Amino acid sequence: MNPKKGVFERLESFVLFVRDVRASRAWFERAFSVSPGPVNDHSNLCVIGLEGTELVLQQMRSGEHPPSIGTAAAYPVFRVTDALALHHDLKAMGVQVGPFHDGAGRKTFTVRDLDDNRIDIVQLVREQRPDVAKMSAAGLTLEPSHKP
Repeated sequence: MNPKKGVFERLESFVLFVRDVRASRAWFERAFSVSPGPVNDHSNLCVIGLEGTELVLQQMRSGEHPPSIGTAAAYPVFRVTDALALHHDLKAMGVQVGPFHDGAGRKTFTVRDLDDNRIDIVQLVREQRPDVAKMSAAGLTLEPSHKP
């Protein structure tokens, strides 16, 4: 057993409840350029394979309702390589996106899907470190020596 992870090996899947699995499948495909698997008509679900895990779109049963906005609920957080470009693209598609935040080594925003499920987007940004080859001290600039 790994003491940091306890008994968990990895997150196997995250289930997101939706009203219409086919409409949600199409929305995720369009909004995030993913390739969802087919809809399983027997269990009314669709699996979107991600690296090391999967997002499962599960159609709610009759009488079930998603949590309302403002209700505490679990939500997925997806890491991307260019959060700002995705924010602009989703906004241009008419997707409900929250404000863009850039700070503390992260670029983030929240998206709402067709059923108002919260989805967070994050891009991890390395902090810019000063060039160690050039260092300034008391107004002097030190440059590395170059040997022929």
